[in-house]
Amino acid sequence: MLEDGNRSAADTLRQVCASVIMSDPATYSAAFLGKDNGEYVQYILNPEKWGGGIELAILSDYYKAEIAAIDIETTHLYVYGEGKGYDRRVYLLYSGIHYDALAVRGAEADGDDDESRDRTVFVPDDRATHQAVVALAKQLKQDKQYTNVQRFALRCAECAAGLVGAVEARDHAKATGHVNFVEYK
Repeated sequence: MLEDGNRSAADTLRQVCASVIMSDPATYSAAFLGKDNGEYVQYILNPEKWGGGIELAILSDYYKAEIAAIDIETTHLYVYGEGKGYDRRVYLLYSGIHYDALAVRGAEADGDDDESRDRTVFVPDDRATHQAVVALAKQLKQDKQYTNVQRFALRCAECAAGLVGAVEARDHAKATGHVNFVEYK
């Protein structure tokens, strides 16, 4: 499953995470997951929900590959599976809301939209790729291509209330039933 050009693996990745979590309720307890093991499994199987560090750690171990996620806002690199001797690494950009896989378009694919030729798996000690990823994250940070869900400014599209962050938006939605929000700067 961890191979170059594979963009349609979301359901399989969810299933892998769910299986690992279900198979080890001692490790993946409510204290660790923040909710009951079975409830968390249902959560992660929902295609409307997104995973995070827990899932990245599980997938790193399952596929025996490092998963290097760089946070655009801070440009901090988190490497899951580091030091475990894995000989493959994938890179993800984290926007504050979503993780996106990084791919390098092969020279033979120039002008071609066939993503199956994209290179998404690298060796962990590839300094040139590492430096390119960091440079890209810094450029995206400079361009403010991230969202800080704790501090982003929102306006309720139904009553025009100004809100800051996801917590205020959630509280407003609970109190008013309003669920349509617009981000503004």
